[in-house]
Amino acid sequence: MNTTSPKIVFAADRLITMVTNFESGVSKISMLMNNSYVAVSSNQGLMSDLIIRKVQERIKKSIESKKPPTINQISDWFSIECKNRLKSEIEDAVLFRYDLSYDEFKDQSKNLHEDVVQDIIDKFDRYESNFSTSFLLVGIENSKPYIFTIDQNGYVNLWNSVGFATIGEGAFLAHNEITKYPYNPNMPLKDTVPLVYYSKKASERTSGIGENTDLAILYIVQEKNVETIWVIDDEIKSAFDTEIGEMKKAEKESYKKMSEKFETILKSRENMSEKTN
Repeated sequence: MNTTSPKIVFAADRLITMVTNFESGVSKISMLMNNSYVAVSSNQGLMSDLIIRKVQERIKKSIESKKPPTINQISDWFSIECKNRLKSEIEDAVLFRYDLSYDEFKDQSKNLHEDVVQDIIDKFDRYESNFSTSFLLVGIENSKPYIFTIDQNGYVNLWNSVGFATIGEGAFLAHNEITKYPYNPNMPLKDTVPLVYYSKKASERTSGIGENTDLAILYIVQEKNVETIWVIDDEIKSAFDTEIGEMKKAEKESYKKMSEKFETILKSRENMSEKTN
């Protein structure tokens, strides 16, 4: 994210995580409006797609009524739809056995036997633990960049003060790479784009991250004062991959040299010890 001349660089893989993992030909990045996009990480593709479609429908209705939504409103809609979808899933998977809706359970839980309540809560926890869905919402509004994350429970976080955010199974590894350099929100684009790409490639050490990468830049065309997106092409990504390959080779050589130096020092100390004795 760049705050002086607003640009947001973001990336996503294309791995579909279900019973079996496979690389998809479909991007996980979806357009919401000209100034806003969302990327998704989920092991329940149908659920996350439905949430995105619901939000897109809300946006369409808002635009048709001449009231285009703000980025904050869109993040709220994602939160609402995540909560609604979770309620629906829990009702279908757990509460139907008790002939209760989600809201009825919340209202009547005090009147139910504590063993029943605990049993339902345990089933909630087991059900939720099987799913993992999160959204990365990016946008530029009034020349200000925004980065939001929304999890499957509808919790929203704004990352503007940090300047970046990561989601999904590879979030920890990507976060580590971004903070290693270190990152700051006003880094020039020539440094930010390779860093985001490299961080995504580093996250592939996690089994749930695919190799195919969509890399894009959301920015303002100053002459027209409109937002647009530049999807980084294969030529640039191929050049990045070549450099990453060289970096890995150099890293392996460095580790090898460290191992050799360690071995040399140990032998030297053993010789010194023998002479002393």
